[in-house]
Amino acid sequence: MRVERARRAARPITIDHVWVFVALTVPIMGVLGSSMSTIDLTYQVRAGDWMLRTHHLLDVDTFTFTVHGAAWLNQQWLAEVVLAALYRAWGWAGVSVTRGVLTGVSLAAIFLACRHAGASLRRAALLTVAGFLLAQYHMAMRPQMFGFALFCGTLWLLEGRRDRPRSIWFLPVIVAVWANVHGSFVLGPLLGGLAWLEDRRDRSPVARTTLLATVAASLATLLNPFGWRVLSYTVEIGTNNTIRNLISEWRPTTITMGAGAAFFASALAIVLYFARSGRAIPWLTLLRLGIFFVLGLPAIRGVMWWAAAAPVAVAGVLPPPKRESRVGVPAMNLLIVLLVAAAVVISIPRNGRTVIGDPILRDAPAGLSAAMRTDLEPGSRVFASQVWGSWVEFANPSLFVFVDARIELYSTQIWNDYFNASGAREGWETILDRWSVDAALLDPEQSGALVDWIRTSPEWELAYQDVDGYLFVRA
Repeated sequence: MRVERARRAARPITIDHVWVFVALTVPIMGVLGSSMSTIDLTYQVRAGDWMLRTHHLLDVDTFTFTVHGAAWLNQQWLAEVVLAALYRAWGWAGVSVTRGVLTGVSLAAIFLACRHAGASLRRAALLTVAGFLLAQYHMAMRPQMFGFALFCGTLWLLEGRRDRPRSIWFLPVIVAVWANVHGSFVLGPLLGGLAWLEDRRDRSPVARTTLLATVAASLATLLNPFGWRVLSYTVEIGTNNTIRNLISEWRPTTITMGAGAAFFASALAIVLYFARSGRAIPWLTLLRLGIFFVLGLPAIRGVMWWAAAAPVAVAGVLPPPKRESRVGVPAMNLLIVLLVAAAVVISIPRNGRTVIGDPILRDAPAGLSAAMRTDLEPGSRVFASQVWGSWVEFANPSLFVFVDARIELYSTQIWNDYFNASGAREGWETILDRWSVDAALLDPEQSGALVDWIRTSPEWELAYQDVDGYLFVRA
């Protein structure tokens, strides 16, 4: 046994190993080298910090003046606590590195799931890269990244269940965590159910264990501070017309979108491959692909789940490779691995900037935030462009904003007021007066019309201006 282990350890690095290493690390470099948007991130960090300080669940709004004190089903509370703890420990660089780690974990899980499904090293690596190219549009640092990692981990867990039957019991544990992190937790029991159908078809001895673990995982979704209400929450979020109308990633997937074009192209490529192969495709493979294809249609963000599930499904029906793995030049292979590893280390953000010199955070107007600390009293009401609402809540916690990224919290009337005021439509001054707004923080791209009109109003004066936007206060 020891001799066999020594032989394995002494095996040279092959070209296929290089393929795998590059497939898993180059995407991490890309993620580390890109900025993070504050829109869905910074309010999460503030909420998590509040919970760390008070040791209580934040389940009411304390950030805005439009719905202040209203109930907030804060289903993502655990992700918020983790994000806040990361920020406390290592700042935004630590949050960015964690994004890279989550990316690597997710891709590694997809790769290992493809291997369990029967794909060779190189094919599994290529399928993993294809999955990343599809998912990259939606890999912003927010709770969804944690949900994606858990989804990919579940794929790996279930693909290897017949080799490690006892590992199936990790499924309820994963789902219990998932139900406190992101609304996609319902996909955990779905994957378990598909695995059970596969076991039933193959008359696998682990079928009963898979079924019991899936039932336990379904019950584990209730292990959260809100109980069964998180289930209705996921339905409400997915069917909320306001969210669908306001947020681009919740709009139906079309070929005119970059992510949508890639999604439909990948589905077409799979269909053409199956058609040309002439092989019978198992109905469960078609069912799996069909379910996740349909999930990608109502909202463009649903493509993320297809990006992980489709490669694993395809890996299970690929024919054996026609040629053996090539070794190549071991010394050159090792050199490539070391160079890529060094590039990953170099890509780690430092001093508030990425390796290419961009700020780690975007949608974070530092100058305007500093001006608000100088010109506004604590408790002031700020009509901020929605893209900056989350940032103001984090950078200026003593102030209250009109709306932020939690679209579902606000009534249709509040959104009508926001858009009417932002567009400087008739009655915009009455809206700001009715809400007792003290200041207006305006992004010229979102609220350019209001900028033009508020300049001419004797009720308002320009307190600060820079390349990001404008801060107006009551005259």
